[in-house]
Amino acid sequence: MATKISDTEMTSDLTRHTARMWPAPADACGVSLWSVSWLPGRLLTQNQAVTAMTIAEAVTEHADDLADNGSRWWVFIDQWAAELAITGPHAVAEASLSPEDREAEAAEDDGDGVWAAPADGRGNGLLDLTHPERSDLIKVMTPDEIKVILAHVAGYAPEVFDQALADRSETFPDELFGRIEERDQAEYEAEPEGYCTVCDENVSWFLGYEGPQHFRGPRKLVTGSERRELFDAGHEPMIAWREAGAR
Repeated sequence: MATKISDTEMTSDLTRHTARMWPAPADACGVSLWSVSWLPGRLLTQNQAVTAMTIAEAVTEHADDLADNGSRWWVFIDQWAAELAITGPHAVAEASLSPEDREAEAAEDDGDGVWAAPADGRGNGLLDLTHPERSDLIKVMTPDEIKVILAHVAGYAPEVFDQALADRSETFPDELFGRIEERDQAEYEAEPEGYCTVCDENVSWFLGYEGPQHFRGPRKLVTGSERRELFDAGHEPMIAWREAGAR
């Protein structure tokens, strides 16, 4: 791949998508936070930003391969996308858009689009809030505006954000983590399932085996106790994808 990384920016000669570091003070965040043009509105670690750029490069360089559902490139895409907590098909769909189209799509979805850092990146030049009070500002914000502001606080002052969660109740953070697990599980169970177009049996990739393999057993591993059995169907698997539970 051809990602070029500086202290504050990632670019590539394979894709027009870029990544930029948010200029937050080190003592506020502890680690550098990055945004990537095909994932507007999200804050990523530097490693995640590199992964996002790798996906964007692969989508450009291997577009023809990714048009084939059986391509080995889907294995890599799925693994990289998992590092960003999204699915492979979702990552390809978003990274396939131009930076301009992705930003316009985000603006349509979120109302105000991608939120921007303060002019100096450090929150200096604070508002004179003698009147109105900050609580009054919150009252007149739309739900989307509140969401954007909370994301901003979480990125720039995570210790304040964490304390606010704990102040609501001691169990509230755990409740939120539980919701995340439920959301991730629902997304996993809704992911398309691989099957063989020749025999209609299940097909997937397995460690230690080259290429997709036929298998019997559950299509999704939910509890960790499920077992799958590989078998020889007498032909090479011709993989395609269908909606979860369609069979």
